[in-house]
Amino acid sequence: MKRLQELGQQINTVPTGFVMQKQVEKTYDDRRKMAAGALPCNWGFAETLAYATLLDQNVGVRFTGQDVGRGTFSHRQATLHDQKTGESYTPLQHIADEQPRFELYDSFLSEEAVLAFEYGYATTEP
Repeated sequence: MKRLQELGQQINTVPTGFVMQKQVEKTYDDRRKMAAGALPCNWGFAETLAYATLLDQNVGVRFTGQDVGRGTFSHRQATLHDQKTGESYTPLQHIADEQPRFELYDSFLSEEAVLAFEYGYATTEP
């Protein structure tokens, strides 16, 4: 349980001075409370924590699809965008210094396109 709480804090930490959009900041504030046990876990937090546990166990994660960084219903918020600089930050890519890759690839809303991309990717780097 302790490791889950540590991962929960790590995946909700952003660089100092990083300016998130107001609603996203609220999402991350709530997730920090969830990690501390002060709020019940919601779907977005549980999903993100599941990915963190995979990375923590040295299992890489790759997502492809429409709007995978944000999540279709804004539940994931895996990739953040600084509102002042435009820089992007993905907390799941910063679990540990030497961790497997966490990759997000946004695509068009086309299952065939995603399937073709994943097939091509898997044939060169399974």
